[in-house]
Amino acid sequence: MALIIADRVKETTTTQGIGTVTLGGSKSFSSAIGEGNTTYYCIQNESSFEIGLGTFSSGTLSRDTVIKSSNSDGKISITGVALVFSVVPSSKLIYKDANGDFVLTGDVNI
Repeated sequence: MALIIADRVKETTTTQGIGTVTLGGSKSFSSAIGEGNTTYYCIQNESSFEIGLGTFSSGTLSRDTVIKSSNSDGKISITGVALVFSVVPSSKLIYKDANGDFVLTGDVNI
C-alpha cells in the first residue's frame, strides 16, 4: 500500500452517515489512486467538510484518519450527495515562502 497524491480526482457519493463511502460512477479514484493505496481526501457536504487520509478499495474510500473537519475534527455525517476529492492538507506541506525560504509544518523525520 502506497500513499498516492494525484491532481483532479473528484467523485460524488450518496453514502449516508460516517462510514466508508461508496464512490459514484467515475473512475477517477480507481485510475488515479489505485486499488489498496491510500490518499488524502476531502469530503464536502453542504457546509460540512472533512479532510483526512483514506484507503481506496473496490470503489470505496475508507475514512482512516481525520486530519481536520467542521465536526470538531471528527468524521462528518454525510446526508444527500457529497463531493469527495483529492487534496494535500496544509499540515503536510513543505513550501517556499515569499522570501524563498522553505517552510516545514508538522513533525520532520529524516
